[in-house]
Amino acid sequence: MREAVKVTVMRSIRPIIRGLLALVLLAFPVQAQVEAACRRDGAPRADSRAIRLHPDRVEARYAELIVGRQWMPLLSAIDQDAGATMDSLSRDSTPAFISSQRRLRESVRLMLDSFPRALAVQLAARAVELQRLEINQFEPSMSASGQWRLLQTRTSGLGMPLTPELRADEVEALCWFARSVSRILNGVNYETLPGALEHIVNLAREWERYRGNGPVQLVHELVLNRVVRSVVPAKGDAIYHPPRFDLVALHPFVGVELSRRDGSIRQGESFAVETGGFTIWMKDWKQFIGASWVLAYDSDGRIGRGPLVRVSKYATAGLLSRKDASGTARKSLLLTIDVLRIFKPDAAAELNAQTRGVVSELLSKR
Repeated sequence: MREAVKVTVMRSIRPIIRGLLALVLLAFPVQAQVEAACRRDGAPRADSRAIRLHPDRVEARYAELIVGRQWMPLLSAIDQDAGATMDSLSRDSTPAFISSQRRLRESVRLMLDSFPRALAVQLAARAVELQRLEINQFEPSMSASGQWRLLQTRTSGLGMPLTPELRADEVEALCWFARSVSRILNGVNYETLPGALEHIVNLAREWERYRGNGPVQLVHELVLNRVVRSVVPAKGDAIYHPPRFDLVALHPFVGVELSRRDGSIRQGESFAVETGGFTIWMKDWKQFIGASWVLAYDSDGRIGRGPLVRVSKYATAGLLSRKDASGTARKSLLLTIDVLRIFKPDAAAELNAQTRGVVSELLSKR
């Protein structure tokens, strides 16, 4: 009984196994054709109807345009060659090829429409424009499942798969046309490398100046400025540069107050808070100016109020007004600790004379 069941089962699954084997064996030559056409080192079939589109043939045919870096005429000529070849193949082609070649040619034409604008940009900034065109989309790539694809971009996701329904000539036409376009675009991109590297170095220096030379931002100020930049985002190339405007909010610091009293200048410690203000960067982030409103507490606990201005990480000063114990309004000059760090000990006499002159001008008598 068991033997009869086994025989019956084997007879029923045998056609299924044969069908699967046939599909696998049929897929091997198709995969080999795609592999040969899409790989960069794949040798072209001499009798292919799409041989005119192979990157090596294109490079030899348009060598003069390539040497002369006449990118637009070159790409237009390749597009015309592709049109003639694919129109010829379309007369007896598969439905998969009709839709695939239409989609590929539309992507190439869309790129060509925007390409003159990218070429018009200065060489140092051209790499950014080429990145927006997503020039790598024309290079064939293999997915995790082992399937070759074209036109993979940030918006199209997995791109356009090269399906098993495509014939050998059709696969070669698609892959060779895409690889020829990709090779030319890589040449254009290679031309921008020195300028792109210089641009990257300049960006790194800008961020270094922004972080090292500017006012220190506390955690809540970093969050605040990030929120502001998300609400009012930068546009164009500005997204790669440091911000030119920062807000200051509830920023505490320790300073020294200089006030005129009884014909002399007195010095006292002060704890201050910038309640609100801003910083503006200029000259490629080499210089900044900032202003804020300050509340300052002296050693006696009296509150002074006034504006504070900074023109560098050292030069920060504020003019405060507060009432003394007798109720008389007095003014004082608030300096941050950073200002005092730039003075050397042996320059104390000169500092004292300069400070007296400045304070005498800025501060009024009681």
